[in-house]
Amino acid sequence: MPGRQAAIQTMFKLLRYFSLTSLVSMLIASILLGVLYRQIAIQNLLQMGEDHNVDMTQTFANALWPQFSSVVAAAASAPAERLKDYPGLGALDQAVRTQARGLSVAKIKVWDIRGRCIYSSELAQIGQDGSRNAGVIAALSGKVASELVFKDRFSAFEQTIERANLISTYMPMRRPVTGETEAVFELYDDVTPFVARIERTQALVVASIVLVFSALYLALFLVVRRADRHIHSQEARLQRTQYTVDMASDLVFWVNGEGRFIYANDASVRRLGYRRQEFLGMGVWDIDPNYPRTAWPEHFEEIRRSKLLRFETRHRTKSGEEYPVEVTVSHVVFQGEEMACAFARDITERKKMEAELEDTLAEMRVILENALVGIVFIKDGRAIWVNARFKEMFGYGREEIANIRIEALYRSADAFRDIREELQPQLVQGLTCHRDAQVRHRDGRLFWCSIYGKAIDAARMEKGSIWIVQDVSERKRHEAELVRARDAAEAANRAKAEFLANVSHELLTPMNGILAMTELTLTDPRLAPEVRENLETVHGSGRKLHGLLKEILQFSELESGLSTLQASVFVLRDLLAWEIGSFQPRAEARGIRLRWEVAEDVPERLLGDTDALRQVIDRLVDNAVKFTEKGEVGVTVTKRDSGPENIVLHVAVADTGIGIEPARLDTIFEAFGQADASPARRYGGAGLGLSVSARLVRLMDGRIWAVSEPRKGSTFFIAVPLQVARQVEAAGRVA
Repeated sequence: MPGRQAAIQTMFKLLRYFSLTSLVSMLIASILLGVLYRQIAIQNLLQMGEDHNVDMTQTFANALWPQFSSVVAAAASAPAERLKDYPGLGALDQAVRTQARGLSVAKIKVWDIRGRCIYSSELAQIGQDGSRNAGVIAALSGKVASELVFKDRFSAFEQTIERANLISTYMPMRRPVTGETEAVFELYDDVTPFVARIERTQALVVASIVLVFSALYLALFLVVRRADRHIHSQEARLQRTQYTVDMASDLVFWVNGEGRFIYANDASVRRLGYRRQEFLGMGVWDIDPNYPRTAWPEHFEEIRRSKLLRFETRHRTKSGEEYPVEVTVSHVVFQGEEMACAFARDITERKKMEAELEDTLAEMRVILENALVGIVFIKDGRAIWVNARFKEMFGYGREEIANIRIEALYRSADAFRDIREELQPQLVQGLTCHRDAQVRHRDGRLFWCSIYGKAIDAARMEKGSIWIVQDVSERKRHEAELVRARDAAEAANRAKAEFLANVSHELLTPMNGILAMTELTLTDPRLAPEVRENLETVHGSGRKLHGLLKEILQFSELESGLSTLQASVFVLRDLLAWEIGSFQPRAEARGIRLRWEVAEDVPERLLGDTDALRQVIDRLVDNAVKFTEKGEVGVTVTKRDSGPENIVLHVAVADTGIGIEPARLDTIFEAFGQADASPARRYGGAGLGLSVSARLVRLMDGRIWAVSEPRKGSTFFIAVPLQVARQVEAAGRVA
């Protein structure tokens, strides 16, 4: 991997170098091609200009040479400074100008054989020495010479030309007979438009070449840039991979076909204690004490054949420490070479945890095996594993219970099916299910067990379930005994209630006679005051005893279940006015304000047990007046709808009396329970009033409760379901 990374980096550098050198090469090539084109074009222009000038020189020579010859002959003996004074120069100059009119000729000169300018269309140049002029020298030697010159300012036929490109041609003029060079004819041809055209063409050529090269370079740049990104991405990926491998907690090795390490990550170096250079070149057998050197060829062949191997062995560090490892090795072909790539993980902690887990499992097996309840693992309807207690309960040996059908342990197949249909939905929901069931012992006898079950995985019931089975035969026997005892107690209680009812009824008959006779006697005006006082005492005590007997009789009837409800239509407000009005004299005598109110939405006529409702309200108001010394007693009636023709009647009786201790609120509705149970009670009563009221309310499917605060008062609530009386029923008897 490091070698591949270095190769990619080298390739990346070469691509960048190639890109830059390509750009420079393209620029240089563009410039050179432009220069080459100009040279070739100028050379062609020079050649064509020379041919053109030769033709024009011959034209001038044919037309004007006799005049030129006389000037040449006259100048042969004249000094240079007197050449301008030759009388025929004016006529010659005029003839030359006439001949040059309409041509591109810019200037004409004539040189004699001594290199002196004997004529020039620019008269100031006549007499100049041109003996060292290369063109003059070449022409005197019999050659035609031309050159391209650039002049910032140039006089042509007495006119000034600026920035002109000119072709100057030197051509020898020969005598017709001897052929000797008689003079040199120099002609300047103005080629500025041609040179400008060449330069424009050169610019276009260079621009085209640059454009083509730019397009090529852009394509190359895009290719190189894409390759650059790809190489960067590959390099980053390789670096991440290398970093991941180097920083991995597992030991990573590359082993060649000879069994020697060619790469090891940082974890390998740290864990085994070798230096990296020391490590490379070592063999597998050097770190594995259980691996002989001769085993490598066969092992490598096995790796090549299977492609992937996983096994456990031991490694030995440089210091001699040995520790267990799990090795995963795969066969790899890299750059044409077969190698093995191995990942080794230190499993010291795992082995320790496995040992601890094995110890824990052994302890759990001992605990489960010796548990005081039966435990069974059920899968596919069979007992896969059971503990000793389970075998003991059912009377089977280990071999007999193995894979036994659970159905065979139940009382019958139908009983098993019913229990399974009941518990299976709970198992599927992941719930813990419970059921008591009769099961069958190996000897055929039946006994009761309490079974608890839970699925191993509610989503995959095929994994099975765990069940705890407890023999509850003794508990069932005790429960049966308790049921029998309860039934006997209830029968005795009913007998007692019936006895009390009979006795109370029998006592009421003579008591009614006593009260009647006492009242009759008290009507006699002849009674002595002392006798009347004694009879009134007897009559008052008799009335209290009569009320107590009636409460005992009603309580006994309610206890024995002899009381029934008699529904009738009644006017609620009339009932309340009668009942509460009967307490008005007593309340006024005690200085207590007595008030009552009925919500407007409460129906006028209702259907229910009038007598039961009257007794409950009577007892609650009686208690409120009795336990209130000052303040007021209020009765409030509201309702809550519970259907089209049904309501729940709410009656609240509030007082400002002595109140009830919070600890006694839960017991005041029990038989013989009183709010004031102290030996020096100030208020009388047997403690049956609230108990009878609670039983009457429950008989009407209602409920009764109270809230109280000591020394501030109490409020008793009843909620009783009643029907709204229809018109037909309302027309009948009204209580």
